[in-house]
Amino acid sequence: MNMNNKQLQDTLFQGLQPGQWGYGFKRIAVKLPHEMKENMPYTFTSLGFKSEKGDYFIGLRMNVDQGSPITFRYCSESTDVIQAWVDMLQEYIRDYNMNIYDSGAKNALYRII
Repeated sequence: MNMNNKQLQDTLFQGLQPGQWGYGFKRIAVKLPHEMKENMPYTFTSLGFKSEKGDYFIGLRMNVDQGSPITFRYCSESTDVIQAWVDMLQEYIRDYNMNIYDSGAKNALYRII
């Protein structure tokens, strides 16, 4: 699936009206390239969140179990969604000491779920 950055942001924050805060209605599954999948056996789901102050954030959840970790990045109109995913994936790799040396995260696939 190919969506431009604006379409990705619109999807993540779909359903959030002015003055409303919380999570967007849609989720985006982020699939890692095959060469990374062997060392990182988890799936990832991205979501949008709007704070009570009106700030927007992109989240990436590592789907492990009911206690799955999630990390967020501030999102403005100029935020590159795919680059935010790459940064968050690299944070997971670092924080969980995963032995991945391939920087192929930029080649991750995504689909709306």
